[in-house]
Amino acid sequence: MAIDSAMNLFQWERVALMLVAIFAVVIVAEVAVTYIRKKII
Repeated sequence: MAIDSAMNLFQWERVALMLVAIFAVVIVAEVAVTYIRKKII
């Protein structure tokens, strides 16, 4: 896995960037789902 190999090589900037990217995708998905639910209901 990309994060695991980056952590093993102590590339903390890349690890942090990947985690922030994953976090951002989750937040965007959550906002989108909430918006769609409001439209449906």
